Amino acid sequence: MAVVSQRRMMRVLNAMGENVVTAEFLAKRAGCSERTVYRCISELRASGHKILSGAGTGYLLRRSAPATEAETNG
Repeated sequence: MAVVSQRRMMRVLNAMGENVVTAEFLAKRAGCSERTVYRCISELRASGHKILSGAGTGYLLRRSAPATEAETNG
């Protein structure tokens, strides 16, 4: 299995904003193929990034919500 470069994964990760984006969009932004985007998404998920997806919809990076006061005060 090919390993995707860290630089390429960061480009894909940085191209994900607050909205749902397609593999085609990410590929154009990262300067790679859609297949490489799929590999990047797989590796990013494996490393702990919460990336939501839906068939025919696209990808969404789920950013962590700020901790609530109850969570920070134990």
